[in-house]
Amino acid sequence: MNPDPAATSLTPERWQRLETLFHAALATPERERAAFLQQSCAGDPALLAELQNLVFAFDDEKRFRLPAREAAPRGRVGETVGGYILDSELGQGGMGAVYLAHRADGEYQQHVALKAVSAHLRTSFFTDRFRAERQILANLNHPNITRLLDGGVSATGDPYLVMEYVEGQPINRYCDERLLPVPDRIRLFLQACSAVAYAHRKLVVHRDLKPGNLLVTQEGVPKLLDFGTAKLLLTGSDSTTTRFGAMTPRYASPEQLRGEPVSTAMDVYSLGVMLYELVVGAWPFGDPHSPIAGLERAVREIDPAPPRSAITAEAARLRSTSQAKLARILDGDFRSVVSKALEGDPRRRYASVDQLAEDLRRSLEGQPVLAREQTLVYRGARFAQRHRWRLALGALVGAGLGISALTAIEQYGREQRRMVQVRDLSQSYLTDILSEVDRLPGSMKARLMIVDRARRNLDQLLPEAPKDAELRRALAAAYLQLAGIQGQPFSVSEGDTAGALESFRKAEAMAAHAGARDWELLGILVRARTAIAQIDNRAGKSAEALRLLQSSLEPARRLWQDAPPNLLVDGKPAASLYVAANLELGHTMLNTADAANSVGGFEQAVVQFRRTLDIAAQIQAAHPGMPDRVAVCSQWLGFALEGLGRLTGDPAYYEQGAAAHRRSADGACRNFQRDPKPQTQRDCGDALGELSWALHTAGQGKPAVEAASQSLAYLAPVCNAEPNSLEAQRDLADAYFHLGAAENTAGQFRDALGHLRTAESRLRPQGQAPANDPIETMKLYADVERELSTALLETGDIGGAVGALEKALAAAERRSAVTDWVLTDLRQRLETARARLAAEDPAR
Repeated sequence: MNPDPAATSLTPERWQRLETLFHAALATPERERAAFLQQSCAGDPALLAELQNLVFAFDDEKRFRLPAREAAPRGRVGETVGGYILDSELGQGGMGAVYLAHRADGEYQQHVALKAVSAHLRTSFFTDRFRAERQILANLNHPNITRLLDGGVSATGDPYLVMEYVEGQPINRYCDERLLPVPDRIRLFLQACSAVAYAHRKLVVHRDLKPGNLLVTQEGVPKLLDFGTAKLLLTGSDSTTTRFGAMTPRYASPEQLRGEPVSTAMDVYSLGVMLYELVVGAWPFGDPHSPIAGLERAVREIDPAPPRSAITAEAARLRSTSQAKLARILDGDFRSVVSKALEGDPRRRYASVDQLAEDLRRSLEGQPVLAREQTLVYRGARFAQRHRWRLALGALVGAGLGISALTAIEQYGREQRRMVQVRDLSQSYLTDILSEVDRLPGSMKARLMIVDRARRNLDQLLPEAPKDAELRRALAAAYLQLAGIQGQPFSVSEGDTAGALESFRKAEAMAAHAGARDWELLGILVRARTAIAQIDNRAGKSAEALRLLQSSLEPARRLWQDAPPNLLVDGKPAASLYVAANLELGHTMLNTADAANSVGGFEQAVVQFRRTLDIAAQIQAAHPGMPDRVAVCSQWLGFALEGLGRLTGDPAYYEQGAAAHRRSADGACRNFQRDPKPQTQRDCGDALGELSWALHTAGQGKPAVEAASQSLAYLAPVCNAEPNSLEAQRDLADAYFHLGAAENTAGQFRDALGHLRTAESRLRPQGQAPANDPIETMKLYADVERELSTALLETGDIGGAVGALEKALAAAERRSAVTDWVLTDLRQRLETARARLAAEDPAR
């Protein structure tokens, strides 16, 4: 086993010896290099490991290139690997080769980049790294990150990845060939920062950021690739334990060179080096062609060369400017930003890529950057730069306006500091971290810890500034997100309805006194009240839900008609809140009609849902990029039509209901394809399940089975990823229930028995439903037992059917909001089953 190089202190003397031996190794013929290293490092295995890995990293960087398509008759060209034919070799990397390939089946034309482990490296070390890269890529979905398309093991035993083929150039070459000015280079770089920040929110550190791993397409879209050395922060071990094998020393941070624990600060540093090169045109630490130069940064802190000192006439030409103008650009805020990104001590570096990106945006806009000391003089200078014409006019008016301008600058500084604090508070736990951690498999414990910490912080901060409007908006929004994680209905949540109610009510209380045009706070108010009404409706409290919704409709209408058309609330157009409030009002009307078994009530609900559909269609037309809200409305229209079908016996209502549910399923699944994440995947699976139920009630067994099978395929991965989520577990039980019910209709009673038993096993026995949300669980349990009784009767187990109906009736009777017609139906079924049992077995 190789010793851990990080355990040996890299002193200046040891570094000098390492440098000498490294250059000597490079001068030694490759076939004799291994023996030379063994002899030179006799008695010092740690030094041998250092040199071997440094040579490996140097050769890896020298070999691996991704040029544009070019035929190269090398390696395995022409072979078929996992259904893809290898067309040409694109490059060699440390773990294998990358090939341009196309699909072998010819169903459609698609060029891909196929990466396979080299035969001589098919060891557990490289195979583990390769599999780790596949898993990391599978969890990343970002427009600036290469997509994983496929992966597996070939017939010859080679692990392989199939990735999106990026036909582009390294970002520095792309910028130079187009003579891009500095601002355009920074804007392009910001897209790369977005990709790295996204990976960090997924708890993935790239560890090998460099221009060769950041290609820009002809359309000007940067694509981050090669996650072969990436590290998933939540894992307990690292497949790459050597110091230099998992990096390119030229772009590595000092702590990475020293082999210290992986952190996101390493990627911040690498981005800093890339940014310096991209804008200045030089490496910040001396000779970029010396592969050993970076090692000096591992033993002592070295400041980057001042950007002005590294400028050349050629660099200025490639940036479409003169040396003097480029120097002026680089002397100001840019120097502060890049210096902070390249701090040798990671504690003084930017804490996140988002902070680096934010300062770069500020510098482009002429705003104060956080990397510089926030003095009044400095802020005044930035203010003057942005408003130079206004200040010039003010100077003509007189000194009085000058004093007013300085006062405004000082006030601006205070507001900016407060905004930074509020942003850090609201994003650190409940936005940036929590919104991404909840996508990770098995992250429930981490989410609970984050939620508890956020609740304590928010409760402590609220009394300190009860009248600060900006803080109240931020805290109210934070409580909404907290409530959503705790237990918002129809979401991937903990299922803690009581905790969610408490948080929703805190958000509502903070937003209750929103001004007439305080659009953000009005949006929070409508969201909170609509969510509370959702919970009330699920619990059968229709009167309470109706009261809340009546108070929500007017502010929701104003958000639709009076607010700025581009206003976003929770990332969606504010107008969509008017749809949500009207939709929940229809839900309340539906519950009332169901409880009264009223045809008129269902007809009123249909009218309400059709009206909401019209509103949603208008808003959708004005905001074509928003998620399909018409699809959600269609689902609820389907529920109302099913109710009319049940009461009137008119098959036309069932057919109309099925059509509405199909519209809903199509829209929900398009939303998932456009924005794949657990919540949209859950919504797609749920909509397919409801479509299956609508087809089942319409007597269309075969298509009902098909829709239910698709629903199960979508919902099972969400449930498996969150085994402790009550909502996700109930969704999966619901999927098995829908499949079993559909199979009953299709006459597949044996299959139905198996799926309904599975649904039954996933629900708690009657009387033991969770105290925080018993209603839906008990309803579903009763429904499962009712359908199970049908399958048992059809397969001849009349006694089993009687037992299932007895369980169904007991569960329904324990529901506080059960409707009389449901109880009547179950009692009649039970009476009929008992009569059949008695007829077959008079002794009973």
